[in-house]
Amino acid sequence: MPSLRPVDCTEQQWKKAAIGIIDLVKQSYETGGITNDLSLVQKLHGQGVKRSRYRHWVFNREGESCFICGSEIEKTVAASRRLYYCPVCQGLDG
Repeated sequence: MPSLRPVDCTEQQWKKAAIGIIDLVKQSYETGGITNDLSLVQKLHGQGVKRSRYRHWVFNREGESCFICGSEIEKTVAASRRLYYCPVCQGLDG
C-alpha cells in the first residue's frame, strides 16, 4: 500500500520489498529503463503502443487504465513527490 509507513511493515514485507527493489533496478538497467512486466511490454510493443506508455506500470500514467484491472490510474503527492497508483490494486487505505 502506498500509504504504509516502513515502521508499520512486517519483516516479511521488508524482505519482499528488498528483493523487489533489487530485481527492479537490475531489470531497469538491463532494459534501458523499462520497469514494467517484460511479457506485457512485448505484447504492448507488438500492438504499436508507444514506449512511454508501456515503460512503467503506473508512473506518469494518470488517467490511463491499469494494466491489471483496468481502473483509472490516479496521482497524488507525498512528501513533495508525485505518486501514481491504481486505486483498486494499490489502494491508499491499507
